[in-house]
Amino acid sequence: MNGPAYTRVWIGDLGLAQDRPISVSYSSEWNLRQAQWIPAHNVINEYNGYIDLPDVPANMNLLIRGYGYLDFRVAGVPSTSWTATLAIDEPQTKIVTAKAAEILYRGMMQPNMVSGDTQAYATGYQFWANEYEKRKDQFHMPEIPLKINWGQR
Repeated sequence: MNGPAYTRVWIGDLGLAQDRPISVSYSSEWNLRQAQWIPAHNVINEYNGYIDLPDVPANMNLLIRGYGYLDFRVAGVPSTSWTATLAIDEPQTKIVTAKAAEILYRGMMQPNMVSGDTQAYATGYQFWANEYEKRKDQFHMPEIPLKINWGQR
């Protein structure tokens, strides 16, 4: 958005889950990759595709971040079939692979019945845990609190 002061902005076509942004920032710089983004405060989500931005000055560029839905597809068509695949690409693939490797190495750190060696797996776990954090920070992915249920109560 760049132009006169509009306090009400349509975000219904951005593909955000529940039309709900996680953060809204603004900048007056034209080089958007190097811009200093200022967090917008008092953002009011109307949950009908619009947000109100009463504190954002006129003639600003907006940066709206949010989560999108994962899209299950079979042969390029949305599907609910169990054979459907998820449509993800960079940077999600880098983040997902790092987290998957971290979880794999965490499980492999359990004592091996044959050799009892866990040091190599502990080193791998530490590497992938650090790599996951690095990739998450690199692509500005916020941490989502979640609970992993391993089947224990």
